[in-house]
Amino acid sequence: MRNIDVSTDIYAMIWQLRMPGEESENVILNRVLGNALEASRERPVAAPHSSADEEYAMVRRHTWASDLVRSLKVLGGKAPLQRIYETLERLRRLEGRSLPRTLQATARRTLANHSSDSPHYLGGLDLFCMPEGKGAGVWGLR
Repeated sequence: MRNIDVSTDIYAMIWQLRMPGEESENVILNRVLGNALEASRERPVAAPHSSADEEYAMVRRHTWASDLVRSLKVLGGKAPLQRIYETLERLRRLEGRSLPRTLQATARRTLANHSSDSPHYLGGLDLFCMPEGKGAGVWGLR
């Protein structure tokens, strides 16, 4: 096994990402980075009115939608909004990306805009669903 040097802040973030049963940094990072790698390679399921090119472009660049897909994959495919916010923030921190003041509102808007379950659906990519129904505060990957 190899060793890596990380700052105390990064070490703390790794342990904040811990799920029940994970007892080492290696296990935590394997899940988080493995899921992030998988998410970057996978294309979302095509909605009938979206093009494969549009979907491929979304996954290949960092967008709020791709960040949310990766966050939900880390969380096992569905989670309450608060867990989604926390995971989204941690992933963006780990990647050295911005954390706008409006992160939570932007995440909610992006989930709704990319879900045919929502009245705010914009058409196109239909990535997210409300597995426990509207108003439950739980979102999942379609």
